Parts: sequence; C-alpha cells; structure tokens
Amino acid sequence: MPEQILKKEDKLLYKGGFLNTKKGALVLSRANLSFETKKGARVFEIPLTDIVSANAQKGYGNGVEHLIVFYRANGTEKKAKIEHRSINNWAMGLASRIAPLYFASWEQIINDARFGKLG
Repeated sequence: MPEQILKKEDKLLYKGGFLNTKKGALVLSRANLSFETKKGARVFEIPLTDIVSANAQKGYGNGVEHLIVFYRANGTEKKAKIEHRSINNWAMGLASRIAPLYFASWEQIINDARFGKLG
C-alpha cells in the first residue's frame, strides 16, 4: 500500500550546492519528506523522525523564499534547502514584504507531522 501523501508541490528547486540544483516536487508523507525530480528520481528522502527543524525564510532577491530543513543522518546534522521563485519577481518582491512566507504552510505541516498533531 503506497504511503499517504499529506502535501505535494511541484515547480520548486532543490539547492544542493553550486552544481547541484534540481527542479521538481517536494513531497510530505506521514513518514518522510522527499524531493523528486520531474523524471521521478528521488533527490533525498528524510524520515520525519530525523528532522531537527523546518524553517521558512526569505531568500536573497525579490520573490525568492526558502524552506530550510535540518536533519540528522549517520550521526551528523545536514541541511536540505528548497527554493521557490515567484514568476514576477518585481511585483512579488513588493507584495512579499507584507505577505506571509511562501513556505509557512510547509513549515507548519512538517512540524505537525513530526509531533503527531495530524488527524
């Protein structure tokens, strides 16, 4: 039986370093947070029990926001960085100064899933 998906969003970027940026979807299930490319390759899969924190943050430039997920793997703390860019950076840059963070709902649902607060 496939894992129940709690939230999925396409058209995001995984920022894994200078030459390691991937386009794809962020997927949250009851057990894992993962990022999949358009071709279905899994870039990462983090068990919810390994997540230390998930934080929505403004990025550099107008209309750029990040979801930063810190997690433990093999005894060390690691970081996964997901980016969202608004289509119209200039207009969204003006609106983003007063709007809630784009990834705020992701931050909330990840933490709710981690702490068993989902129905």
